[in-house]
Amino acid sequence: MYAIKLVKHTLFTTHPYGMDVLGEKETIEKIKREDIVNLYHKIFNPKNCVIAIWGDFNKKDVLKELKSCFSRWKPAENFLALKSTKESPIDKPQIKKEITEKKQAIVALGFQTVSIYDPHKFVFEVLENMLSGLGNRLSEKIRENFGLVYFVDAYNTTGLDTGYFIIIASTDKSNSERVKELIFEEIEKIKNSGFSNEELVRSKAYLIGRKNRSLQTKKNSALISSLHEIYGLGFDYYKDYEEKIGLVSQKEINSILETYFKDNNYVLVELLPKD
Repeated sequence: MYAIKLVKHTLFTTHPYGMDVLGEKETIEKIKREDIVNLYHKIFNPKNCVIAIWGDFNKKDVLKELKSCFSRWKPAENFLALKSTKESPIDKPQIKKEITEKKQAIVALGFQTVSIYDPHKFVFEVLENMLSGLGNRLSEKIRENFGLVYFVDAYNTTGLDTGYFIIIASTDKSNSERVKELIFEEIEKIKNSGFSNEELVRSKAYLIGRKNRSLQTKKNSALISSLHEIYGLGFDYYKDYEEKIGLVSQKEINSILETYFKDNNYVLVELLPKD
């Protein structure tokens, strides 16, 4: 969605997170075959590889076979190591407005958050779940009670260096100002009053159940464990997920809202239809 792309581009002016993952026409046209070959050797490198195997097998036999298959795979000299890139924090509101050919208006609010290495990432997961989907706090307030939006949702992403949290709504142009007000009002209300214990328990149960379901297939288990290992979290990092989510408290939610959802550190994007 273009609105989310624009929020990310404004949140991250120096970090690659602000770039379009599909690339830009000007840069794609300049890519040559040797560029692709060089990148391949930099990335597909034994120093940058984790092999995860799940299932019922003989460990000794599998290790022997792996050594036989990969013995001739030598590290390339130009190995591409992961590098941390710092992004300056936002210290004043960044507001972007564009006129589009669309019939609906889009309001998107974004904040810089935390990386995958920050223990608060579990708090953001719970917060995202309570603010996203049908029947969430924002949807109930703005869509059900006022009937002002076609949809309102929240997206949380944690990356290697930092992360972002976006609240986005689709509405009519005539309602866009009121929708903005209601989103900010609801954030302040949650800061002051929090969520109910029932909401918190239900959200954590949903997240834990979703994680357990994702681990029911060997394919997903291998993927998750290999990513955790290559990120330096440890291949069995997923085992602590239920405990970490279960420990998230209302106090922690209030704390991250006060720390990361301030009135001077956000990006606000408005896409408005022509008159």
